Amino acid sequence: MVMLYAVIIYLQNTDTVSLEDFQRRIRIVNNLIRNTEYEISDSVVRQGGNRMPAILKQVDSIILSGTITTDIGINFNAAQIKEELEKIEWLKSNKDRSESLFKLEDHDLLYGQISIIGLEHPKYFE
Repeated sequence: MVMLYAVIIYLQNTDTVSLEDFQRRIRIVNNLIRNTEYEISDSVVRQGGNRMPAILKQVDSIILSGTITTDIGINFNAAQIKEELEKIEWLKSNKDRSESLFKLEDHDLLYGQISIIGLEHPKYFE
């Protein structure tokens, strides 16, 4: 549902969000979803109740501006949010290595969480 929401937000805003930006931003949303434990809206298991409103607000921010907001309360996995913020910063000065990073993120065992290798070791991305 969250991925569908992200696509709908993009389709409603194609005049302000380029396809290239959307492709990078949907990757971030996907990584956050895949690395968030429990059901996103499970208010019984997760302390803090229903996280869906905060998650959708976070998705709006990511898709519309490329910004991961850290003040939205309980939403996605905090460790994955931190990692995605680090990747955004790292890619600013390592654009030539983006394809290697994305290939690593897509690995079947990692699902976007690359902390086991880390951004300080790009030689291991391949």
